[in-house]
Order: sequence, then structure tokens, then C-alpha cells
Amino acid sequence: MKPILHHYPLSPFAEKIRRMLAYCEQPYQSVETSPMLPRRDLDQLTGGYRRIPVMQWGADIYCDTRAISERIAGDCGRPELAPSKQTEEQTAFIEKVDGELFFAIVGVAFAGKLKDKARKEFGILGLLRFAWDRMKLMKGAKSQPPKGAEARAMVQTHLSDLEARLQNGSYLWGETPTLADFSAYHSAWFLFVAGEHPGLEAYPELQAWMQRMATLGGEDIVTISAADSLSQAYAAQPDLGVNVGGEQATVIPDDYGLLPVQGRLVATEADEYVLERDSQKAGCVHVHFPRKGFVCRS
Repeated sequence: MKPILHHYPLSPFAEKIRRMLAYCEQPYQSVETSPMLPRRDLDQLTGGYRRIPVMQWGADIYCDTRAISERIAGDCGRPELAPSKQTEEQTAFIEKVDGELFFAIVGVAFAGKLKDKARKEFGILGLLRFAWDRMKLMKGAKSQPPKGAEARAMVQTHLSDLEARLQNGSYLWGETPTLADFSAYHSAWFLFVAGEHPGLEAYPELQAWMQRMATLGGEDIVTISAADSLSQAYAAQPDLGVNVGGEQATVIPDDYGLLPVQGRLVATEADEYVLERDSQKAGCVHVHFPRKGFVCRS
């Protein structure tokens, strides 16, 4: 059965996974979900996990791009995409570009044409709802996003760093794309493609790299409905089996989007937590979270 990606077009982290799937030439099914809460159908699968994307293999549901990347890397035989296989230097780079720097880029992008695009897509009231949703997303966050001149300076330094790194190879760590490339690409895509931010031509190496990243591999995508994804989960069994027991536990992100997911803790592997949940529409599902970036409480 083809995996299912739950996402929406303007999601930067979903673009990271979309590009990764294309690179692996992994066929998949696509369910477009709302960019803001509520997501009632998706909640049947995840138990209320807040962030996008989510990826589904039958009755196994993967939350956060760390867990999703690890599964894709294993299925496709691409260890260079697995968070657990990165060097210390690559890991530090990925954490930076997926963290504070990502929020700086979002701030710069929304200060330009992206706000007008969002207004056209959502309407004035919809844009206000979107802004309110993102305020709630960051409520209680470990740190607040950089803004204004600080954000612009961070982005400028980052773009110059990417340009310098790409002087030495086709990709950031040589001649083969790694997880670091996909992490850097999704925020650059959000700034220059989705956000139509000017100035990419000032970085010729970065511009050429973005073109290479955008055309890696090939896409084989089938669009399905949220109801279809629930039916597929209901008809499947999790990889570990059903009703495997475990104590009640709660898993919650430790940085932002602090909505808890509750279930029976059925696995605590080296890199992940797995909660078993029962859903009226999806049946018994196992929800996978990376250990890094999440806290599990019993």
C-alpha cells in the first residue's frame, strides 16, 4: 500500500517531505488538509497532533519530519536522509535551519508578497483566523521567533553561508543530497518560491542548487480524500500488531505547538515513542513520534 501524505500546498515542512519523496521516487497518496485548526479527520489518526505534515503507512501514523524522514530513509534505502545517520556537524546545521532560522525566514517572507498571497487565498477574515491560529501555535513556545531587523540579518547571513558552502560541491555536503539539503531547501523554497522574495539572482550557486533540488527524481502522486485515508487505516493493522498493551502516556512537543497526544505507550525505541490509540473512524492506530523534540509522560 502506498503511504499517504497529509499536508497543504504552502506548508514548508511538507515541501521538505514532498521533495524527499520525489528524490526517492516513492509513489504516494496525497490528502490536502487545512492550514489551520480544526482538522477533525486528521485528529482521528493523530489524536490531536498540531503540526503538518503527517504521514501514514496503513495504521501507522508518523508525526514530525524527523520521524517521517527516518521511515522514508529506511523504506527507500537512503541512509543519507535519516536523522540518526547524520554527522554531528550536519545535525547541528539541520537543527539550526529547522529551528530559529526557519522562523526568521517565515517572518521575512510574510513581510513581503506572501502576506498579499495569503490575503487573496484566505480573505480578510480567513487571514485573521490564520494569524490567530499561528499565535496559538506559538503559545508557551520555548523561544519566540526573531523579528524585524534581527530576522533579516539572520536570513542574510544564512543565504551567504549557503552560497559559500555550495562553492565546493553540487550539494551542501558534497555531490549527493543529504537530509541537510532538504532541511535547507524547504525554507529557501518558502522564501523565494512561495514568498516570491526578490534577490535570489544575487546568489548564483544557491539559485542553481534550488533548481537541482526542485527537479530531483520523479513524482507519482494519487490524490485521495481524508475519508479514504481513514478507511485505509481502519482496514490495516499497525506494524506491531493491535492491542499490544502498555501504560497510558502523553507525548507533547518540547518547543512549540504544545498540544498533547494521549494513548498507550507500546514502544520506546532508540529514536521514537509509539502510542496506540483507538479511533472510531480509523480503528486501532499506532502514532509515532521522534524522541528528539518531544517529551513522553506516563
